[in-house]
Amino acid sequence: MIERAKQKAKVEPRASKKPVIVSMTMADDILRTLEIALTEEDDDSEIAEARVRTHVKRMRRALSSSESELIDYIRLNVPSFRKPMKQFLSTKGPEPVMLSLRIIESTAQ
Repeated sequence: MIERAKQKAKVEPRASKKPVIVSMTMADDILRTLEIALTEEDDDSEIAEARVRTHVKRMRRALSSSESELIDYIRLNVPSFRKPMKQFLSTKGPEPVMLSLRIIESTAQ
């Protein structure tokens, strides 16, 4: 039985780390772009971080419903981020964007 498991492990290819690396890179890009979109000169850094975390969480929830829900959320709450997010969605697709938003959420906690 152990031998069969070893043989099976040799045959099955390992999962690629590329989607995670791409999503981490995209998470950095999304975070940087969102921070610029939300920057207000009078913001305290803690307040600004809280605003970013809140928007990321809400964007992830909206995207879990649909792309149009996400775009509607952004249009209403962070209009200056609409064009960059549409670009992320059109070039990478919704799955990597969702993973990127989850990465941002998990690192912000």
